[in-house]
Amino acid sequence: MREKVLIKDNIYDKEIHKPINYTFENVFKLKEHEWSTHIDAETLAELWESQKILYFPESQRGLTLKRNKSGVLEEKAVFSARNIKSIQNKIAKGEYHPDQITLNLLSDGSDTIVYENNTLEVESLITVLDGQHRLKALSNIYQANKMKGDDEKVELKSLIFPVKITNYDKDAAAQQFYQYTLGLKISKSLAESFNKKNSINRIVGELSRNGVLKGRIDATNTSIKNNNIVNLTTFATMVSAITDSFGEITDATMEKDVLDFLQIFFKELTSVFPEMLNDTERHRSKQVNLICENFMMYAYIEIAQLLYCMRFQSDSWKDQLWKMSNIDFDKINHLADKTELNPIWSPILRLGSEGQVYITNNKTTRQSLRRIIKEQFYLAQSK
Repeated sequence: MREKVLIKDNIYDKEIHKPINYTFENVFKLKEHEWSTHIDAETLAELWESQKILYFPESQRGLTLKRNKSGVLEEKAVFSARNIKSIQNKIAKGEYHPDQITLNLLSDGSDTIVYENNTLEVESLITVLDGQHRLKALSNIYQANKMKGDDEKVELKSLIFPVKITNYDKDAAAQQFYQYTLGLKISKSLAESFNKKNSINRIVGELSRNGVLKGRIDATNTSIKNNNIVNLTTFATMVSAITDSFGEITDATMEKDVLDFLQIFFKELTSVFPEMLNDTERHRSKQVNLICENFMMYAYIEIAQLLYCMRFQSDSWKDQLWKMSNIDFDKINHLADKTELNPIWSPILRLGSEGQVYITNNKTTRQSLRRIIKEQFYLAQSK
């Protein structure tokens, strides 16, 4: 069972957040679905404080899980506390030069947008597309002002920000944020998750939203850290693995076929190895074997591609997949007199000076892994 998770940082929750009515004044139309205006810092802070501006993970930097001081898991937005503090300090000293914040009126079929006489009347979810750190800095100053006397408060009303307003669905919004990320230092996983123009990226995005891998694909990092107790793999790993094994997805029909097959494949695979979806057992498994390692996605996707090609020739591909339980995935050779690597997987592993086992992840070892898993898969069929 997964632990109950608290949600922080204005993160969109469909059970709580509904479209709101709001009127933007002094608005100028830039192009279809895009407008420009200016809003003072105090109003922006109030909008964030009242959760009228939301953090929508699918068009932002993603989410992370951390335990608070009480030991409870919190789902939080990905951000830099150092950046927020730096902005706060500059504003407090009167040294901050306001730059454009972008808000997106999420187009999901329930939104209503009316632009007349330089006024934009909306009924929509208002999400931050670019400016999370600035909004949090303004919110922190706004909260601190409530505790200060008039002569100590930081003036926010006179600090004016240019604001771009867009009206796009989550995919178009993510693509727009992807454009912003090209000049940012962010992980490959995060950048890949925003690129909706690539069919394989769309497949991985759907796997992360629906099916057994929902919530198990980390879009904020390129590797699974030891303290990550939720995710099984990363967005970048999945994109790379599918690209390597399936090659180019040529059209919409193939894209749907591959997605549908992978949904079924992973449902079966996680039934063969239920520890993949058990947060506690997955952590224990990684101490001794390869089954739940992020790196193994290159192996699993290789087998998925093999079975995908056989799906019309045989109805027994699921039975063949279940035979993978016959494979020895242990990292250590337990039959040896001393600590040594399992010879099956030794091409991809290395042994530390104190007996630790490390995975070597590069182009060569990924090729070796795909060869090894196919050999072991065929051998497992006769066991």
